[in-house]
This record gives sequence, structure tokens and C-alpha cells, in this order.
Amino acid sequence: MRLLRFASLVSAAIIGLSAAPSPARVLNWSGYNWDVRDAAGAGPGPNNYSDSTSNLYVDAAGLLHLKIIKLGSQWYCASISAQNSLGYGTYAFQLNSNTENLDKNVVAGLFTYASDTQEIDVELSRWGVAGNQDAQFAVQPTATSGNLRRFNLSQQGDYTTHLFDWEKSSITFQSIYGHYDSSPPGTAIQNWTYTGKNIPAAGSEKPYINLWLYQGNAQQRANAGTDSELVYIYAIDDNTCARAGIGRPASARRLAIAAFPKALKPCPRPAASPHRLIPEPVHA
Repeated sequence: MRLLRFASLVSAAIIGLSAAPSPARVLNWSGYNWDVRDAAGAGPGPNNYSDSTSNLYVDAAGLLHLKIIKLGSQWYCASISAQNSLGYGTYAFQLNSNTENLDKNVVAGLFTYASDTQEIDVELSRWGVAGNQDAQFAVQPTATSGNLRRFNLSQQGDYTTHLFDWEKSSITFQSIYGHYDSSPPGTAIQNWTYTGKNIPAAGSEKPYINLWLYQGNAQQRANAGTDSELVYIYAIDDNTCARAGIGRPASARRLAIAAFPKALKPCPRPAASPHRLIPEPVHA
């Protein structure tokens, strides 16, 4: 199986992306070109999406920042999509902070999208309900019975990995405590294998990363006037793995992403493990 480089409580939570206007900005990040969305009153949401560098930028360290910001009375969200399809394989996203601290109306989406009925999602959100479960795996359309798995992260620390292995006949999802490409004993948060009738065919999909407000509702926490932010580390492929001493086969390619919804801080390095995906980042 080829490993590759490098989002719904109910189906109504997703408004089609296909009608999005042409992007005003293209971002080169991690060796790929990404379209930066710029649209008003658009889905998902509806929300305003801005291509401003205040909402989305790559810093001097190569980290990609996505932010929801408030300007006057308006909120502006962030979204990017790769310009090319990456097809079947494993898509892995590493997070380095406790996403359960996100406002109840904030949605972090990590997904592939071709159409509203050809979409594979990892979404982190409470969907506007403070006591709701805060994560889900989904295969669209989620109105179809068996296409959605909701769960609580119940994080034991800052580090989590979320991945899905997409094949022609199945999609296997995992959420894991720590940064791993498979789940060592005691690290599994949630596992789910989908074999239903809505597995998308590869070829027309693109990877997306977005940060948005459920139904366009403003943040409700006490410091609701402040921004929400996710920061993504560079993508890696087999060559990067080899340079990092991971020893991934030359035929394997994987896109790995790390996300931070709050300020970066020094992080301890766990003992070496054969399951490790990449070394955990350390930022002051």
C-alpha cells in the first residue's frame, strides 16, 4: 500500500465548497501550491473567508498559521486547499496542543473533498453545544446511517495524531494520544473502519485544511474577542523521513501535519518508538 504525503455532526453542517470563487492568493508551503480561500458569506458556515496574511501565513520557521480573527463586528475564517489530488493512501495530522480548549463554535477541518458526497473528514468541534462530544470521523453524506463516528478526545496531554488510511474498499480512521503513525498499546483514542457504499473514488479530490465557525456563529467564550489559531508544521515525505533517520521505504510517501491551537511551548520528547511518525517539534 502506498503511503501519502500529507470534515460533520449532521449533513447540514457542511455547505458545498464547489461554488467557491477563484482564490485570490496561492501559497507555496511544504513543497505544494495551496489555494487560499477568499469569499464572503460562503460555506461551510456561512462564513467570511479571508486570504489576508492576518488570517493565514507561513512564518520564518516554515510553520503555516490559520487564524479566525475579528475585525470590527465581523469574523474572518481561514481555509486552504492543495492544487493537486493526492489519491489513495494515509493522511496523517499531528496536533501539539489540547484542542478541547477551542471555543464551542470553532471547527477545525482536516479532510479530502471532491464534492458534497465525496468527502472524507476528521473534524474537531463541539458544533455549538458546550457539552457536546468534540471530535468526529465522517464520510459524506453523513445523513446516511453508518457514515459518522462521534467521540470525545478526553486528551491526556497536548499531543494527538489523527489519520485516515483511504483505500478503494475501506477507510480506516484513528485518533491517537501522542505522535505516532500507528497506535502503540494504551494510546488509542478512537478507531473506526468504514466499509460502506460512500467510499469516494480517488482522482478528483484535494486535501483541505480549514478553521471556521459553525453556522457562522461568533465565539462565545469569555475572551470571545480574541483570535483562534491553528499552526501547522511542514509536510514530510520519504526523503524528509530519511534525512530525519526515520527509515521509511523509498516507495512510501506520507503527508504529516502538526497543529497548534494555542501558543507553542517547549515539549518533552518521549522515548524512541518504532511507531513514531516524525520527531516531535520543539519551539520556544
